[in-house]
Amino acid sequence: MSGMSTDQPHPPDQPDRLEQEIYVTAGAEEVWALVSRPGWWVNEGEVDDHPVVSADGDLTTLAHPTWGQFLIETVETRRPEQVVFRWSPAPGVEASAPRTTVELTIEPRVGGVVLRVVESGFAGLSDDETVWRRSLEDQTQGWANELKAARAFVTSHRG
Repeated sequence: MSGMSTDQPHPPDQPDRLEQEIYVTAGAEEVWALVSRPGWWVNEGEVDDHPVVSADGDLTTLAHPTWGQFLIETVETRRPEQVVFRWSPAPGVEASAPRTTVELTIEPRVGGVVLRVVESGFAGLSDDETVWRRSLEDQTQGWANELKAARAFVTSHRG
């Protein structure tokens, strides 16, 4: 099975929420090794093997050479099934500023896993609905690309 996928976004349950999933022909621990890394999704189409990060407890700062710095808080981890981050999709945002929540879930399936992302909280990013809806649309396209990049990374780094 080379990669049955459900790469299309699901209709959101809430207007400020996105949900997408992809099938990965790998085990839960292999996928967990990637998705438990804060900010793995900040890249230019391929997951970075060695991102520049600094951690202080549950807070991680990721420095990307093109996209700038991102603050990511690890909110919850349940290995190897779920990790929840709170992050700012805009470089340089302070920890106290409104941020979205990213929940990554790994569900075993025959021959692999389904990796699901739910990002929510877009309406809190701005009082201007046009602004936060644009962010939601950008992230919807971005996650479609990032889930494909995650699948490529995990399957190419199998032991």
